[in-house]
Amino acid sequence: MCPVKSTSTQLSLKFLLVTALFFIHQISWAQPEVLSTDSTRTAPTGEIASFKPQPPLPDSLAFSSPRWKPSPVAKAAGILVLGSGVLAATYIWVDEPLQKFSQRYQNKVSDGISGTMDPMGRQKYWGPISGGMMVTGFIMKNPDLQKLGAVSLGSLFLSGGFTTYLKNATHRHRPDRSHLNNKFDGSDPTSIHRSFPSAHTTVAFVMSTSISEVYGHKNRFVSPAAHTVATLVGLSRINDNAHWATDVMAGAALGYLSVKGTATVYDFLGRKLGEGKQRFLIMPSGTLSRGTVNSSLIF
Repeated sequence: MCPVKSTSTQLSLKFLLVTALFFIHQISWAQPEVLSTDSTRTAPTGEIASFKPQPPLPDSLAFSSPRWKPSPVAKAAGILVLGSGVLAATYIWVDEPLQKFSQRYQNKVSDGISGTMDPMGRQKYWGPISGGMMVTGFIMKNPDLQKLGAVSLGSLFLSGGFTTYLKNATHRHRPDRSHLNNKFDGSDPTSIHRSFPSAHTTVAFVMSTSISEVYGHKNRFVSPAAHTVATLVGLSRINDNAHWATDVMAGAALGYLSVKGTATVYDFLGRKLGEGKQRFLIMPSGTLSRGTVNSSLIF
């Protein structure tokens, strides 16, 4: 079993929150050195100042307030610290109260919404759909549909591997099996408990983030709508008493990060290989008693 709400856990949370505040302070207050526009300079004692007046700075520089932009590494570190702090706070103070609240007010309406959202978080449905979108994109020469299918399919496989590993490494008890959120069996191979993280939420956020990645810049309503559906999938898992809030949060983060990583690789390969040089071939073959379909991507 894993101890919860111990002194060491609370000290770790305080450390994460203090570090997060430090990042926010640095980003808010750090300013770059601004070049002076004053042409008057002080010469050393006993010397005559012979400095020439300097031309004024362009308006875009003279009247704009300088801002310090953090590096990608600093931004990633800040997001990681903030995310870890929120997850730790949810684990300590939110998991159990939210579970009790959701079960106390569970009703036919919430169950109906959960039943509708359940298929939206199942990989067995989205896997074939993503593959179909990718093939259709190649056939119709639609780069957006091609990217949506390839990125979502790759992200489903990537996040599925991480989800399986975390479930088997933690073997966390589901809320319908225990009223305490701190019960973990660790890597015990005989354990049947696999609550952390929520696979439904992971799949839902893979699809919503993929749609946002491809079509979000074309319509401002696409991303909010897609992520709203994914959020409802996560909330439905809490309503069904199948997952803790931290399971859902971890699944959402895993799905989001999987898509961002896969999309980065996809765009990188697209730039390197060039457009219009790839061909997708489907070759059926077989005998009277057996048939197969071979596919290949040629660059």
